[in-house]
Amino acid sequence: MSTDTSTPSDSAVQDELYAEIGRLPDLVAHLAIPLGYRLVPVRPSPAMIEAAKTVDYSDSPEETALNIYRAMLSAAPAHQPDPMPY
Repeated sequence: MSTDTSTPSDSAVQDELYAEIGRLPDLVAHLAIPLGYRLVPVRPSPAMIEAAKTVDYSDSPEETALNIYRAMLSAAPAHQPDPMPY
């Protein structure tokens, strides 16, 4: 019964690391927020709810809905990325 205890060569490990580094731009692009989009909470914050209450409801239903949406977006807290874990 032979057990392979060999380890990859330094160049093989280096090649694997460079391959992983080469995939980073695709990962970052996948995680990036597209232009015209914004991160907002799943549940509206109290400030967002209060902002919705300030909207004039005398406009058409469509315009009122857009105004509520805009007010809530403007009151949404800014996204704060987590600090780097290292």
